[in-house]
Order: sequence, then structure tokens, then C-alpha cells
Amino acid sequence: MPQLSERSPEPSARFPRSLLAAAAAVTAAALLAGCSVLAPPQSSPSGSGTAPEATPDAPAPAPPRTSWGPLESTLEEAGAAVSGMTAEEKAGQVLVQFYSGTDPDRAIALAEQLHLGGSIIMGDNVPQNRDGVDTEALTATTHALHAASGRDWPAIVGVDQEGGTVARLRAPLTEWPVPMAFGAADDPELTARAQQAMATDLGVLGFTMNFSPDADVTAGPQDPVIGARSYGSDPALVAEHALAAVDGSLAAGVLPTLKHFPGHGSVTTDSHVGLPVQEASLEELRERDWGPFRAGVPGGGAGAEGTGEASGTGADGESGGEPGGGPGEAQGRLGEETGAPVVMMGHIAVTAVDPGVPASLSAAAYDVLRDPDAGIGFEGVAVTDALNMGALAETPGDPAVNALAAGADLLLMPPDVARSHAAIVAAVEDGTVPQERLDEAATRVVALMMWQEGLARGEGEDQGPPASTHGASDAAAPQEGGDEPAGSDAPADAAAPGSAVPGSAASGSAASEPAGSEAAPDSRPVAAEIAAAAVTVVDGQCGEPLVGDSIQIVGGNAQDRARLTDAAQEAGLQVGGGDVVTLLGTGARAASGDVVVTLDAPWPLAESAASSAKVALFGRTEESFASVVDVLTGDAEAPGALPVDVGEYPTGTGC
Repeated sequence: MPQLSERSPEPSARFPRSLLAAAAAVTAAALLAGCSVLAPPQSSPSGSGTAPEATPDAPAPAPPRTSWGPLESTLEEAGAAVSGMTAEEKAGQVLVQFYSGTDPDRAIALAEQLHLGGSIIMGDNVPQNRDGVDTEALTATTHALHAASGRDWPAIVGVDQEGGTVARLRAPLTEWPVPMAFGAADDPELTARAQQAMATDLGVLGFTMNFSPDADVTAGPQDPVIGARSYGSDPALVAEHALAAVDGSLAAGVLPTLKHFPGHGSVTTDSHVGLPVQEASLEELRERDWGPFRAGVPGGGAGAEGTGEASGTGADGESGGEPGGGPGEAQGRLGEETGAPVVMMGHIAVTAVDPGVPASLSAAAYDVLRDPDAGIGFEGVAVTDALNMGALAETPGDPAVNALAAGADLLLMPPDVARSHAAIVAAVEDGTVPQERLDEAATRVVALMMWQEGLARGEGEDQGPPASTHGASDAAAPQEGGDEPAGSDAPADAAAPGSAVPGSAASGSAASEPAGSEAAPDSRPVAAEIAAAAVTVVDGQCGEPLVGDSIQIVGGNAQDRARLTDAAQEAGLQVGGGDVVTLLGTGARAASGDVVVTLDAPWPLAESAASSAKVALFGRTEESFASVVDVLTGDAEAPGALPVDVGEYPTGTGC
């Protein structure tokens, strides 16, 4: 049909994050100093007290920072804290528990008893009321989990909140389209703002970590578990948007996680139920799957074929859209020298690396992750995918011990956290796990959370009490989990509204009182912006009405049909007769209609028959349905482009 084109991806405008971060620091300092910048008093070299002539001050050199976020001094401080811990306390630092149901009492008790690093909130843990998520009850749960840690730095309270099919928290919180929507819109600045808005909502509820974004490069319809959770099939596009998402999340003070290394998008087995085997060569993996992860390491974006210049984009807040708000509002990451803080190791056996052994349990796979020459060069926190998944069902021994020994720092969702805690202590005592390995892992995790505290306060620097308070006495006081000089001079009330998190001076003492009392900025305008930007006409007339005055709606689920009905009627369309609009949701097969609309992954459009148009929507939110109605009526032209091949329609197809 006419009007369609295959769009070649064009380099998106990139903003130098180091300049943005520097501007943010100067602005923040000026505001905190009453909008004046004063030179510090100086004494004369002779000591006579005569003031020298005023000269412009040279900027102070930045304190040395790790490649993954925290200051080097914070890493040292964390090491001192860990050195004062007992074996039991150290073992707890590297464990993240899960629990069943909405009653967190047992989980709270275990967090205190076992000195756990944190907890993850899954879908069945989210309290509900008649409006959906009971945000007051949920915030009470996260407060209690933080208080149970007994530490002066925040606990990990994590969640899988990718948007779309993987979202543990839904209405009345803002709903987001699938991540592939961002690939279709291909606006990294928008990706950063959207992730910042989402993370700001999470921070207000007391979450400190999000097991997102997904950095997997999807191989297409043969990919059974990632699909539309990926930004697309081009490593450069995935890298750019994954790193933009990292920027946005860090700007809101919530720790992001790149997942699932060494790449889940190109295997054909779902690791929730079995062990995927990756047969690709190392050369193929470097060119495709590893590119986005290498781009997450400073200077690593050009080190893998296919990643181009992808290095992420800071949220600059100057586009005219509604910013997500929260700490570091306009800026994103702390500069180009800082990479992603956390990478998730997937349960994928890579034949070219360690045949038959899940990467999450493979020392060779962690070597690849850490090696800057042959692999990725990542120096931050390596977290496992959920250790209760089917991929590990046939592996002998305790999975937490095996993963820690192999090189993991953070052990997510062991089937029995108390048993794994005891097993780690025993393994260190008998030498199965060297003491140095546990110390290294615990130190990384503690440093990460000390850094998170400062991020969430909006200072862009590491926070935490004086080193003397980080002693041992303070430390004592079946789904995918990942899917899934310290201190600054800012006063205690410097946190942005809704951004105070556990352990910050803005939220109270120690780590017992996270945010939740102050509302975050409304994130729905950003959600509406991405919904509209993602709509893609794969086949059909662009900028013209695709339906008449009346439509029939078939397919989808009851909520999909109700939302499209509401949007259509709001636009003045009659619903119940006329042109057939067929909705295809997750797992749907090809279908027919006057207009066929996919709601998640677009691949069913390849074999579908449509007399008027085939449309990829990439979302099931109210904003998504309102956007597609605008396209159906001809009131808006679909701006999106396919980020994957769909049968005969190549990547880049769109209006």
C-alpha cells in the first residue's frame, strides 16, 4: 500500500552526559548556597592575614569514582563496614529473599534474623483494594522491610517493573507500554524521562532497586520469553535505549539492573521452566547479545561490533514534555565515566564459554562479564536471576552457594533463604567459598546501597553516616525475580519532593522510614507521550482515516475491548457495527479484520489479513488505546517504526 516507507534508523541526538551532570552540580550548589557562589576564604602564604587579590577559583578535582557508580572512598567505607561483620552478617548482605502472600511478617522477621541484604516484592505480595494497588499498605510493607535491616544504609527493596507484560505494580499507578514501544518510538531522551518517571513512582513507595531494564536483543518470534520486553533486534538500538533507561532510573534515585547477561533474547527455551542452551560462537555473541551490556561499561560502547556509539542519553528535561521529577530531575547519570551499577546473570548455558553450566553458576561466565578485553569489563554488582527458576532445577547443591563461589555478588530469590544463609556460612567455614569471595561480594553490595542513599537524596554523591557507625553492631541491630570522600554538604532537607528514601536524613533516622508520604509528580503525561510515539502503521494508508464512523471490536481481553470502546466513543465513533478492528494480545496467532492491531509483540501481523491496515500498538494502556484511535480516525499520523523484522516487513517500516 502507498505512504509506507522502510525507515533506516538515524542516529538520535545525543547529549553529553558529563556536561549535563556538571551543569546540574553547579545549579544545585548555587541553590543550596542561596543562589550565590562564594570563593572560600584564603590566607596569605606569609600567614600575615592579608587577603590576596581575588582570582577565579579552579574547579576542585572530582573525587575518584568507580566505573559503576560509588566513590572509591565509599567502596573503602563499605569494606570497613564488612570487615567488622560476623560471618552470619556477611552472608545476609548478599541475599535477597522472596515471600508468599500479602502478609510480610515472616519476611520481616527473616530480614532481621538473617541480616538480609533485601527483599523483592512480587505480584502476589502487592496488597489490593477496590482501586487496585493499595499504595498505603504497600508503603507500610516496604517501610517495615527497611526497618528490619537494622543498618544505617538502605536495604534492597526490589521489584520487577519493566512495563507492559512484566509489571508487578499496576493501577492506580501509571501503567506503561511494553519496552519495545520505546524501540518503536526511538527517542532515547523520551526513554530516559519515562524511566525516570516510573522510578520516581517506585521511590515514593519505598523501592530502592528495579530489576529493569532488559538489555536483551530479541531474535524474533522464536524468542519465547523476552519478545516485546526487548527494545528491538538491533544491538545498537537496544544499547542506546537500555542505557537511557539506566540514566533515567538513576536520576530518580532507584538502582536499575541490566539483564539478562549473556543474553536471553536469542535462545529458544524459557529459563523459568528449563535451561536454555546458547550455541552461538563468541564472535556472534560479541556482535549481537553482548553489545548492550558492553555499552553499559564506560568506554565499552565501541568495544563490540554492532553497538556503534550507543552509550545512553541523560534525561535533559528540555524537550517540553513532563519530566518524571525526583532527584537529579534533568540530568540522568553522573557522567560518561559511570556505567550501569548492576548486571543480572541469566540462567543460560553458553557452549562456547562453559558447556552445560548455567551462566549464573559459571565461574567462566563471570570471568567473561568482568574481563574488559575478551568480555564486558563490568566491575559493579552481579546479581543472579531468581534462583528458584526451573533452569536450575537439575543442578546439584545449593544454588546460592554455587553462584557466590562462581562470582555472583547478590543472590536473588533462593528457594529457602534460611537454608541458603546457613549453607553460605558453612561453605566459608569449610573453605568451599573463600572468605575473600564473600567479603568482596558483601562489600560491593554495601557500597551500592550507600551510594543509592545519596542518589535518592538528589545529591548525585554517595551518602551514609560516618564510617565509625558502620560497625558490626549496627549490622546486627517460582517466577523470575529479575523479571524481573563519602557524603556531601547538602542539608538534611535537600531531598526533592517524594524522593526521600530509607536511610536519608530527609526521611528520618537510620533506614527505618522510607518515602511514601509525599506524592510523586504525575507520570501519566510521559506515559501518554510514549504511547502516542510508538504507534506504528505496518501496512496501510498513513495520515488518512483507516475506519469509518463505526467499528466492531474483536479479540484481546475484556479490559482491552473496554478500553478501546471508551477511547473510540470519546473520539465520536460508534461501537458495535461497521469496520472490524481485531486486537491481538500476548501469544495470539495471526487473525483477520479490516484493521488488525497487535498489543504487545508485532510478529502476528506477518500472517494476518487486513483489508485496511495492520497496526503495531506496543501497549494495552488507556493512553495506548487513545493513541491508536487517533490513528484510526486519521486525526494523527502514526510516528513509530518497527524495531524488529515482521515477516516481509523489515525493521524501520512505518509512516
